[in-house]
Amino acid sequence: LSSLNLNQNNIAYLQDSVFDDLIKLTNLSLNSNKLENLQSDLFKNLNELTYVDFSKNLIKSVNKKFFDYVISNTNLSSVY
Repeated sequence: LSSLNLNQNNIAYLQDSVFDDLIKLTNLSLNSNKLENLQSDLFKNLNELTYVDFSKNLIKSVNKKFFDYVISNTNLSSVY
């Protein structure tokens, strides 16, 4: 699996290990959900990931360790 679209699924929480087995993932879209927090190790094992879209979520906090794995193409626009 290289692309995963989870847009508009009312997702409110992502467990740290939720994507651990998707090591070939390059594109991840999570826009228009209800995410409030971004956990530190969300992308820990995703070395191929090049694009992530968190736009149109309710993000209130981001664990500072999240940026250890943050992708250069991370869309946080329109975060409410």
